[in-house]
Amino acid sequence: DLLRSIPQTDRTCRQGGTRAGWPARLLKGKTVGFVGAGRIAARTADLVRAFGTRSIGFRRHPAADPAFDRETDSLDELLREADIVSVHTPLTSSTKHMIADRELAAMKPGSYLINTARGPVVDAQALCRALNDGTLAGAAIDVFDQEPPLDPEDPLLQAPNLIVTPHIGFYTEESMDQRAKIVFDNLSQWLQGNWVNQVKP
Repeated sequence: DLLRSIPQTDRTCRQGGTRAGWPARLLKGKTVGFVGAGRIAARTADLVRAFGTRSIGFRRHPAADPAFDRETDSLDELLREADIVSVHTPLTSSTKHMIADRELAAMKPGSYLINTARGPVVDAQALCRALNDGTLAGAAIDVFDQEPPLDPEDPLLQAPNLIVTPHIGFYTEESMDQRAKIVFDNLSQWLQGNWVNQVKP
């Protein structure tokens, strides 16, 4: 949607307009940088590869995951090279505002940011500034500093070239069924003395 200006052209089309004036770019040939190179990022890298992208995975201890064309332990390197930066880290004391003014300024000119991880990993005020001053070509976020509903007067919601969704990245009818099945399977296994999907402290 960001690359093809879908929200803008949808609005224009409904008002009797055309595609004139709205940019459109291909995903093919772009470099996608994954901040956090775990299972979700690896699966996403597999999916975008089908569109002809190359991928860079960032993690503090690179693991040579074949899902990524390359891995790095340098966030700055990823930001300089990626056309699209997709955030996939958990929220911890070390990842809060991991992407802020300095990191956004380090991104490749004309690049895009996507955050479907946790809101506070990206500094919302810094993102707002980067969109307003043209540092970024656009952004898409599904997560925020607080869960929606959001204040309609929030300055971030007024920023240009921003797509927002109310934390629905995980939500489908099918995923909710799968979620319930996982919970009941875990309980059944636990009652039989087996621990599965165990979270290590």
